[in-house]
Order: sequence, then C-alpha cells, then structure tokens
Amino acid sequence: MLSPAKLHTVLAEGHTAITNVECFSGGNGALTNVGQSQDFLLVRGDDLLTISLVGCRMRNYAAEVPITVKNLRALIQVSACVDKNQKPYDKTHLPKETLEQKQPM
Repeated sequence: MLSPAKLHTVLAEGHTAITNVECFSGGNGALTNVGQSQDFLLVRGDDLLTISLVGCRMRNYAAEVPITVKNLRALIQVSACVDKNQKPYDKTHLPKETLEQKQPM
C-alpha cells in the first residue's frame, strides 16, 4: 500500500504557474486510496526556475507546510492561497543565489 510520504499532488521541475487549484489528493479513489499526500507541491531539480501559485486551496497533505523545496535555485511565489488548516498562505521563496548576492554599496 502506498504511504503519503511517496505521494505529491503536484511535482514541478520547470517553470510552472498554477491558478485556482484545489488539492485533489483526498477523497478521489481514482487518484489514490490513501486519502492524503505528503505535500501539495514538490519542487525539485537543479535548474533556475520560477513557480507561482495563486488562489490555491491546499489540503489533505501530511507535511507541516504545503510546499517541499528540493531545488534551492527556485523562485517560488504563493499568493492568496489557503493551507490545510484553512489559514491564509502567502510566501516567497528566493533562490539561494539571490540570498547570497551582496547588496550594492
């Protein structure tokens, strides 16, 4: 039997834009009978990429946060979304290179 740790609702390895998506990993037996995924979004790969999520209802995931970031070069912007606890979720994840750049003098 599958465990939630091996299931990810959305997998992103390149530029991605998602608008008004409700997590569908829960009660849809055609997709999974587990009823839960590890997260809403798994971001992986090594390339610089951009991801935006707007108006997504992220639910039925096991992790503490809805997005797992394994690509440190990803720029991720989340706006007007709702997490599994029905709380607003608005975040920005900057690429590692951006965080390491020195500010001009």
